[in-house]
Amino acid sequence: RLSRAVTMLPAASAVGWRLTARLVATYELLVYSLLMLPLFMLFLDVVPTGRVVVWDDSCRFCADWVRWFQRLDWLRALQFVPRSRLAAAHLPVTEDQAARALQLITPGRVRSGFAAVTGVLEILPISFLSAPLLRLPPAAWLGERAYARVAARRSCELAPLTDHPSLYPRNP
Repeated sequence: RLSRAVTMLPAASAVGWRLTARLVATYELLVYSLLMLPLFMLFLDVVPTGRVVVWDDSCRFCADWVRWFQRLDWLRALQFVPRSRLAAAHLPVTEDQAARALQLITPGRVRSGFAAVTGVLEILPISFLSAPLLRLPPAAWLGERAYARVAARRSCELAPLTDHPSLYPRNP
């Protein structure tokens, strides 16, 4: 029995190390977020309704990403409008554009696809310092290619997820 317990010890310690590493990473992210929040608020010059994210609510992949963006938007700097409610919002984006890619509408500018994702990350308190790096040539090129590849392969044959309350917490 002792030899069996000794042989199981490395597996148990590996699980323990993975759990410890995950907790340390979570703790470091929490500390980083709390330290960056005052700096973010110092440079925040956004009107809460000034930045609108338009997304395809018939796509679960898009819905998952928007749910994460909503969770990380602690200061409510973004307004989220699903494609199914686009006509009522009177925004300068067509339903076809919203079906093809995520759209970020800011005063005087509309970003689409990876540029919209980068723009959203630049607004979120947890990623506003590192997100501009995604606009640099190697990251921007890879990001655009990856976004185009995922967008071409996603399936959006679902009915709009209007019955799910966590998708529309801040919409009128």
